[in-house]
Amino acid sequence: MTFFRDALLEAGYVEHTHYDGIAFEPMQVEHFTVDDDFPRLTVDTVPEGIDSAVYVISFKRLRKQ
Repeated sequence: MTFFRDALLEAGYVEHTHYDGIAFEPMQVEHFTVDDDFPRLTVDTVPEGIDSAVYVISFKRLRKQ
């Protein structure tokens, strides 16, 4: 939990009573099959020398469950 709080502070979030009444709800929920065809980076597929990576998955191209 400390890691999470530290990340919030680093992002500029400070606890305040103003935020107590703010809540969010998902607009929609979708489920996708995560199988061998699901796009991902794994230790076996990333070449040596790459220490970190970020990628964005296009949900339009995935099969819904």
